[in-house]
Amino acid sequence: MVQTKVSKRSIYRFASENARKARRKAKKPKKQPMRKLTLAMVRRMMRMLTNGRAHHCFRFVANAHQLDKSTVQSHLQDRNIKCFKKIKRNLIHKTQKETRRKCVMNLHKTTRMSNVPNMLFLDY
Repeated sequence: MVQTKVSKRSIYRFASENARKARRKAKKPKKQPMRKLTLAMVRRMMRMLTNGRAHHCFRFVANAHQLDKSTVQSHLQDRNIKCFKKIKRNLIHKTQKETRRKCVMNLHKTTRMSNVPNMLFLDY
Protein backbone atom coordinates (compact mmCIF):
# COMPACT_ATOMS: atom_id res chain seq x y z
CA MET A 1 0.00 0.00 0.00
CA VAL A 2 1.37 3.39 -1.10
CA GLN A 3 1.05 6.13 1.41
CA THR A 4 1.50 9.79 0.48
CA LYS A 5 1.49 12.74 2.79
CA VAL A 6 -0.94 15.39 1.63
CA SER A 7 -2.26 18.05 3.94
CA LYS A 8 -5.97 18.43 4.56
CA ARG A 9 -5.78 22.02 3.31
CA SER A 10 -4.55 20.84 -0.11
CA ILE A 11 -7.38 18.34 -0.38
CA TYR A 12 -10.00 20.96 0.54
CA ARG A 13 -8.51 23.46 -1.93
CA PHE A 14 -8.53 20.89 -4.73
CA ALA A 15 -12.13 19.91 -3.95
CA SER A 16 -13.34 23.51 -3.83
CA GLU A 17 -11.63 24.37 -7.15
CA ASN A 18 -13.29 21.41 -8.85
CA ALA A 19 -16.66 22.36 -7.38
CA ARG A 20 -16.23 25.93 -8.70
CA LYS A 21 -15.34 24.64 -12.17
CA ALA A 22 -18.38 22.36 -12.17
CA ARG A 23 -20.65 25.30 -11.25
CA ARG A 24 -19.13 27.44 -14.01
CA LYS A 25 -19.74 24.80 -16.65
CA ALA A 26 -23.36 24.41 -15.59
CA LYS A 27 -24.24 28.03 -16.40
CA LYS A 28 -24.90 28.90 -20.01
CA PRO A 29 -23.47 32.19 -21.18
CA LYS A 30 -26.10 34.90 -21.55
CA LYS A 31 -26.22 36.42 -25.00
CA GLN A 32 -27.86 39.66 -25.89
CA PRO A 33 -30.59 39.26 -28.47
CA MET A 34 -29.65 40.67 -31.84
CA ARG A 35 -31.24 44.06 -32.42
CA LYS A 36 -31.80 45.27 -35.91
CA LEU A 37 -30.86 48.90 -36.31
CA THR A 38 -33.40 50.95 -38.14
CA LEU A 39 -32.44 53.99 -40.17
CA ALA A 40 -34.08 56.25 -37.59
CA MET A 41 -31.96 54.69 -34.80
CA VAL A 42 -28.77 55.26 -36.80
CA ARG A 43 -29.72 58.89 -37.47
CA ARG A 44 -30.45 59.44 -33.79
CA MET A 45 -27.10 57.88 -32.85
CA MET A 46 -25.26 60.21 -35.23
CA ARG A 47 -27.14 63.23 -33.94
CA MET A 48 -26.40 62.37 -30.31
CA LEU A 49 -22.70 61.86 -31.00
CA THR A 50 -21.96 64.79 -33.29
CA ASN A 51 -24.48 67.63 -32.99
CA GLY A 52 -25.56 70.05 -30.33
CA ARG A 53 -24.34 71.04 -26.91
CA ALA A 54 -25.25 67.73 -25.30
CA HIS A 55 -22.31 65.85 -26.74
CA HIS A 56 -22.60 62.21 -25.67
CA CYS A 57 -19.99 59.46 -25.51
CA PHE A 58 -20.14 55.97 -27.07
CA ARG A 59 -21.18 54.31 -23.83
CA PHE A 60 -24.07 56.69 -23.18
CA VAL A 61 -25.44 56.27 -26.71
CA ALA A 62 -25.02 52.49 -26.56
CA ASN A 63 -26.92 52.33 -23.26
CA ALA A 64 -29.65 54.62 -24.58
CA HIS A 65 -30.22 52.34 -27.59
CA GLN A 66 -29.51 49.13 -25.64
CA LEU A 67 -26.64 48.25 -27.95
CA ASP A 68 -23.02 47.29 -27.54
CA LYS A 69 -20.42 50.06 -27.58
CA SER A 70 -18.57 48.41 -30.47
CA THR A 71 -21.73 48.53 -32.61
CA VAL A 72 -21.96 52.28 -32.21
CA GLN A 73 -18.25 52.69 -32.96
CA SER A 74 -18.42 50.55 -36.10
CA HIS A 75 -21.35 52.60 -37.46
CA LEU A 76 -19.33 55.77 -36.99
CA GLN A 77 -16.25 54.26 -38.61
CA ASP A 78 -18.35 53.27 -41.63
CA ARG A 79 -19.31 56.93 -42.05
CA ASN A 80 -15.77 58.26 -41.35
CA ILE A 81 -16.97 60.27 -38.35
CA LYS A 82 -14.57 60.96 -35.52
CA CYS A 83 -16.51 61.36 -32.31
CA PHE A 84 -14.74 63.58 -29.86
CA LYS A 85 -15.52 67.00 -28.59
CA LYS A 86 -13.16 69.70 -29.80
CA ILE A 87 -12.43 72.17 -27.05
CA LYS A 88 -10.54 75.30 -27.96
CA ARG A 89 -8.91 77.05 -25.04
CA ASN A 90 -5.96 79.27 -24.40
CA LEU A 91 -3.00 77.54 -22.83
CA ILE A 92 -1.75 80.75 -21.24
CA HIS A 93 -4.10 83.13 -19.42
CA LYS A 94 -4.14 86.84 -20.21
CA THR A 95 -2.60 87.78 -16.86
CA GLN A 96 0.23 85.31 -17.37
CA LYS A 97 0.84 86.68 -20.88
CA GLU A 98 1.14 90.19 -19.52
CA THR A 99 3.63 89.22 -16.80
CA ARG A 100 5.71 87.31 -19.34
CA ARG A 101 5.76 90.30 -21.68
CA LYS A 102 6.92 92.58 -18.87
CA CYS A 103 9.63 90.13 -17.88
CA VAL A 104 10.91 89.79 -21.45
CA MET A 105 10.92 93.55 -21.97
CA ASN A 106 12.91 93.95 -18.75
CA LEU A 107 15.41 91.28 -19.85
CA HIS A 108 15.68 92.89 -23.27
CA LYS A 109 16.64 96.20 -21.69
CA THR A 110 19.03 94.90 -19.02
CA THR A 111 20.94 91.97 -20.55
CA ARG A 112 23.47 91.74 -23.34
CA MET A 113 22.85 89.50 -26.33
CA SER A 114 26.09 87.63 -25.63
CA ASN A 115 24.67 86.44 -22.27
CA VAL A 116 21.35 85.12 -23.67
CA PRO A 117 22.68 81.67 -24.82
CA ASN A 118 23.92 81.06 -21.27
CA MET A 119 20.45 81.66 -19.76
CA LEU A 120 17.86 79.07 -18.94
CA PHE A 121 14.21 80.10 -19.10
CA LEU A 122 11.75 78.16 -16.96
CA ASP A 123 8.02 78.39 -16.56
CA TYR A 124 6.72 77.12 -13.25
